[in-house]
Amino acid sequence: FMSKKEAKAVEKTGMLRGGDEGITHFTTNKFRTKESAKSKLSLKNDPETRLDFKILNKPKVKGPTEVKPAYKQRGGGVEYRTLDRVRVRIIRKKGLR
Repeated sequence: FMSKKEAKAVEKTGMLRGGDEGITHFTTNKFRTKESAKSKLSLKNDPETRLDFKILNKPKVKGPTEVKPAYKQRGGGVEYRTLDRVRVRIIRKKGLR
């Protein structure tokens, strides 16, 4: 779940977060609305896009863990995280309502 700008970076680079360094978070949850994704994943900003993807490399992944409340959101979703770069093949791109 991400902004349209970040989704374009993933499409261009084939890497989650556009290959930027730092912690990469992702989920196996498939929320249908931006409100539910924002709330359950404790996101600061409204997500605009859901990308379904297949991971192509072998990043060292921690999780699953339950998302903690943050940014006045309730959390409770599932998250995985890694410090490694995550190479992906996009399966589906879906705009959120």
